[in-house]
Amino acid sequence: MDAFYASVEQLDQPHLRGKPLAVGGPSEKRSVIAAASYEARKYGVRSAMPSAEAFRRCPELKLVPPRFPRYQEISQIIHGVFRCFTDLIEPVSLDEAWLDVTSNFIQEPSGTMIAKRIKAEILQKTKLTCSAGVSFNKFFTISLNGGFPKSLPLDRAAYGEISPDGKYIAYTPITSWDPEWRNYRGGQAMPIWVVDLNNMDLKRTSQPTNERHLDPVWIGEDIYYLSERDYASNIWKYSSESGKEKQITFHKKFDVKSLDSDSNQLVYEQGGELHLLEILSGKYKKLEINISADMNFSRPRWETVRANQLTNAQLSPSGKRALFEHRGEIFSVPKKEGSWRNLSNSDGSAERSPVWSPKGDRIAWFSDKSGEYKLVVSDQFGKELMNIDIPNPTFYFKPTWSPDGNYLAFTDTHYNIIVLSLNSKSTFIVDTDLYAHPSRTMNPVWSPDSKWIAYSKNINSNVRELEGAIISLIAQSSFNKAEITVELAEEVINKFVKNNRREVSIDYIQKVVSDYFQMDIQTLQSKTRKRHIVQARQIAMYFAKKFTKASLASIGTQIGRRDHATVLHACKTVDNLSFTDKQFRKYVEDLNQKLSN
Repeated sequence: MDAFYASVEQLDQPHLRGKPLAVGGPSEKRSVIAAASYEARKYGVRSAMPSAEAFRRCPELKLVPPRFPRYQEISQIIHGVFRCFTDLIEPVSLDEAWLDVTSNFIQEPSGTMIAKRIKAEILQKTKLTCSAGVSFNKFFTISLNGGFPKSLPLDRAAYGEISPDGKYIAYTPITSWDPEWRNYRGGQAMPIWVVDLNNMDLKRTSQPTNERHLDPVWIGEDIYYLSERDYASNIWKYSSESGKEKQITFHKKFDVKSLDSDSNQLVYEQGGELHLLEILSGKYKKLEINISADMNFSRPRWETVRANQLTNAQLSPSGKRALFEHRGEIFSVPKKEGSWRNLSNSDGSAERSPVWSPKGDRIAWFSDKSGEYKLVVSDQFGKELMNIDIPNPTFYFKPTWSPDGNYLAFTDTHYNIIVLSLNSKSTFIVDTDLYAHPSRTMNPVWSPDSKWIAYSKNINSNVRELEGAIISLIAQSSFNKAEITVELAEEVINKFVKNNRREVSIDYIQKVVSDYFQMDIQTLQSKTRKRHIVQARQIAMYFAKKFTKASLASIGTQIGRRDHATVLHACKTVDNLSFTDKQFRKYVEDLNQKLSN
């Protein structure tokens, strides 16, 4: 706090504001100054200065006795503000403290912004100003027997551990501002720093793909940490003695998180479950954790459902009943007479997006009861359920019945429109949007004869410019009272068309790459792991990212129904092989020339 004791006195005694003020004992006795206002400091008055010396420097000095209960009262308010941001507080005095905001309650990555927030809230609650300094985190050691903490000679540090023999420390020098950003490759993607505490020699784990390394833990002389080197967060091992590295886990679908260890075991979270791995034996198992608790929220109970809690409402074709979704269950509710029905009855799973069939005799929705989303078709009583598997399961959006009741159309998170035949239980993709967009405009609408689907889609062509050219042509003809001729049309269009170069689409890229490697597009998109086909597919993904504005997810969907991580890996592979493989570099150069012409 700024001149804390003196500022409190000026706050409580307005007549002292703007005047040189000090808090201390009587001037006639041997006493010292406890605090001095900024007005007094202009005269050279400082804390710990003898009162007599203070009056010699500033004869107009106002000296007031300290009121420690009042200072403690204000101090409690200030520390209450601190606790709103972090519980890692090291008090230094009534008006000073050290705060660790590495992990803070407001999820703010910037220490500077937190300092500004603290200053503003203290000013609001106490009418007092304060100063705040922001510095890097440091490591401290403290004896188990107590005593004062001792700072380690490291300039900055975030998370880490000391080796069991006390010779090394493995740590990350900074915190990640967004740990959930998968495959982050920016400036905050740091390696693990390994420091010899005897001579302060520094080693770093290697980053061949500029990936992020997190959560170092020790077993013996080996460091285990999390790395996204293979584009999924997995556990890697680093030897502090030899510097050799080795991948330990090979999870693909979900990232490994929250790594910890003891003398022989690693425990980590992956896919929402805890896993235990014994290093010496290599034994692995998932941990089953059952928590028994008698808490109100876990007890079966009746609960009043409010109207604003119901979602995805839909009226039946007859208008006599309505469907609702609430807390992962599907309900059918009568308009006037009859009983409500829970059609899904599926504790522990999420049921989504119920829709009536055109005749009102069936209801469809999505369910993840099996672990992956499936389409469920039920009678209106929820008794006859038919679960339909969908290839390459992901998250799906509201299904739409065809008027004849034989098909359902819906979209997925990869921007595909999918049609499912209820007779054959088969699906096919109608179209895929080229861009990731927040509004999800590809909402299919059936024609009355169930033969067509209408939808909107982001396109690559310049329809707006063409529309503008036509309007301009009509205006030129009208204003000049001239007939629309080929010559006039050419004159107008030339003003709009600046570059008539062929637009490169993902389909065109796949055709060019397939022709170049003498294979058909189906082979290029296949799931085979033959090296020459994989490389051709990776090159197609590379050029799709280079020449189009399509998202990684959209590129992957159109080139073999791969995910965005596969596309990112393909681009990295093409970049690396272009530097190390002369023949591969020729492939890339030839295709780049073909696609650029």
